[in-house]
Amino acid sequence: MIGSQGTGGIRKRYRVRMHPIRLRYRHARRASLLSLGRLVFPALLFALLAPNAQRAEAREAGLVQRDVLLLAQADTSGSGSSSANADDPWAGVEEMLVTGSSATAALLASPTSVTSFDALELEAQAVQNVGDLSTVTPNLEIRQNSATQATFFIRGVGLQDFGPNATSAVAISQDGVGVNTAPLQLGQIFDAGSVDVLRGPQGTGAYRNGSAGAIVITSRKPEFDFQSYVRARFGTWAPSVEGARQGLIQDYEGALNVPVVEDVLAARLSFRVRQAEPYKVNGCGDALPFSERVPRPPGLSTDPGAASQCGEKATVNFRGGSISPIPEGLPDLFGEEDNWAGRGLLLFRPPDTEMEWLLNVHGSRLDQQPVVGQAMGTGNFPNANSQSNLGGLVDGNFPEVSYREPDQKQRFDVLCGPLTPQGGCTNTDAGEQLARELARNLDGRPFRGDFNREGRTRLETWGINLSGTVPLLDGRFTSLELGVLSGFDTYERFQNRDTDNTPEVIFESVDEDEASSSGRSSP
Repeated sequence: MIGSQGTGGIRKRYRVRMHPIRLRYRHARRASLLSLGRLVFPALLFALLAPNAQRAEAREAGLVQRDVLLLAQADTSGSGSSSANADDPWAGVEEMLVTGSSATAALLASPTSVTSFDALELEAQAVQNVGDLSTVTPNLEIRQNSATQATFFIRGVGLQDFGPNATSAVAISQDGVGVNTAPLQLGQIFDAGSVDVLRGPQGTGAYRNGSAGAIVITSRKPEFDFQSYVRARFGTWAPSVEGARQGLIQDYEGALNVPVVEDVLAARLSFRVRQAEPYKVNGCGDALPFSERVPRPPGLSTDPGAASQCGEKATVNFRGGSISPIPEGLPDLFGEEDNWAGRGLLLFRPPDTEMEWLLNVHGSRLDQQPVVGQAMGTGNFPNANSQSNLGGLVDGNFPEVSYREPDQKQRFDVLCGPLTPQGGCTNTDAGEQLARELARNLDGRPFRGDFNREGRTRLETWGINLSGTVPLLDGRFTSLELGVLSGFDTYERFQNRDTDNTPEVIFESVDEDEASSSGRSSP
């Protein structure tokens, strides 16, 4: 959109176009603007005249489209600049980049589909980490097999690989730095300025080569005035919620912004702390001391009966004549969390220049009990003929030596009905009926399980990056600036997990790894 405007013999040209860069002010060298209104009025008028359908669609989305920005440029010529009001705070402004909103979203000409959240929306949706974005973002799916590992899918496109060195099809960018290492991608979100989820292949920026899309997280930058806030959240798991026990959840977030040198140097410190008491019930937590346990009846395929502590039956480590190998002293409850994250930002703008440098130092620690689930067997149903074995035996085809989840076993016994003289179910469709029920409701008590290993997950991360912009060319119609970015991130991780989620020893793992990544760019 190009036009002209004349006032008092002064004729000014203006140009409005889309340009996705930050809010910035640049002072004119030749002449000043009469007022800010004359600069942005054409952009606002164009937004109001945009098609109603597009504006309605933006309003229905309910999200602030922060990727929609207006670039308003003005060039003045001739005399008459002395007519500008000396007391006008906008006097001398030649260029301004204004962050758009849903009212101006219709001006977006980019084919990229974006869902964007600002700080208020992230707070309202209780988004605590990257994994929470899938609950509030259409077409975004995040699958987690642990608290430190996930796979990302946008519009069904992604890479199903939980390896620590796997490169996701969804690129993740934190403050302009690409986060490619999987254990670093589920970072906590706090004191964020915006979070954008871009759908579709990305070919530019720190998230290029993201074949499915990108998640772009931007922290709030330091400002040249004093600011501070502290936010606290408290909650509990009610005992009546699907078998959960009551546990206190505490979450604290805060930031302190300090202007060190007026208009030159500013600092911002922010943090997040989350602590949660355990609330998931462990059926193996009530195991008797070894001195009080009875041995299993002799034989290779006998049911352990009272010798079993929490449903374990496999004879590999629990043979006839021996006592249960379930460790004593296991916790009754799971779900403990003790996590924190912090970040320090230092903004430097050298006087009499348009350079800007931002130093970012950040770190976090995740220390919690591992993510646990509920086992669901696919072995044969005892005493019933069934083509679908969902909810059957977990390991093997013989009920005397195979574990079955107690809730599923209890429901099957109800559906089975009285046993026939031959030992079969009166209702021969009991297995099919249970499978259909589980397909609709996988677990009636998802916060209860039988776990023979406590385990622990620890992840410590820290990093530093430096970004800056240096103007190279500043002309009347053309400007050019150099962007510089250099970053380093590292992590150390320890995982002790009972991945089979049963009292048996089937799939259990202890992993320890560490890695670092670094990069430099000058776009």
